[in-house]
Amino acid sequence: MSEFGYTIVEPEIIDEWLAITRNQGMLVSLLYWLVEDVNVKLAEEFQFRPVQAEVIRVEYLGVYPAIGVRDGGNLSIDIAKKIEEIVTRKIQAASVLEFFQFVLNGNRDWNLEAKLLLDTPAE
Repeated sequence: MSEFGYTIVEPEIIDEWLAITRNQGMLVSLLYWLVEDVNVKLAEEFQFRPVQAEVIRVEYLGVYPAIGVRDGGNLSIDIAKKIEEIVTRKIQAASVLEFFQFVLNGNRDWNLEAKLLLDTPAE
């Protein structure tokens, strides 16, 4: 990840959960679910400029997952605020069932995903 600059986004609605060290698999799956929606919305808004959100490892007063956006610093809008709005709407409007379908219908081991993301130091 070190070859890219990221704008780090820690939406207030989930901020208190980002530093929780237990149940990292659940937190990482939540972030991937949110990022999926964020990328759909960003693609609609920035049709002629690729803007991609990802789940990234952040090292600041510990290690935790967050949303990162490549190219976020070169945009004419506050991309963190835009993502915050998308995430807040998603969490407030979506059902728990929708989240469970995302988490449980795939073949991903979310605990392993969290381990790979958080236990692998940045280069």
